Amino acid sequence: MKTSIILFFLLFTSLANAHTFGAYEIKIEIIKQNPFSLDKRRVLHIEKNGEKIASQRLYGDPTARLPLTVFESPSEYTFIDCNGNWYSLIKASDKFVKHKWLWEKPLPAHYIGTFRLRKGDKMESFLKEEINLLTVYLFEDPS
Repeated sequence: MKTSIILFFLLFTSLANAHTFGAYEIKIEIIKQNPFSLDKRRVLHIEKNGEKIASQRLYGDPTARLPLTVFESPSEYTFIDCNGNWYSLIKASDKFVKHKWLWEKPLPAHYIGTFRLRKGDKMESFLKEEINLLTVYLFEDPS
């Protein structure tokens, strides 16, 4: 029974190595919805000193290759999901904020990278890519 539970977890979830942003560790969890479907769910996890600060479900798709784009300012980290949902992590208070839907709002100034599942991988990678409004905002869906 214990082996079955461990095997189930390994087959249906994939958690990337943590990426460090200052004092924070950021991970994207990929969860396969069921064994007969290609649909995958993505969950953003943020920790500081080993303690969970936030978990946020992100926009999902059959391939889970959708980007989560990250920006930094002196006061916060900004995460923009592919469907136009914006999230902020306020550095001074460790507060995680979900903003209203901000489809095609101009991008913040200091881009630091993009979480994206590379083809053939099961875990998210943090890459520095060429970005613009068309590569950040892919699905006009406020859900």
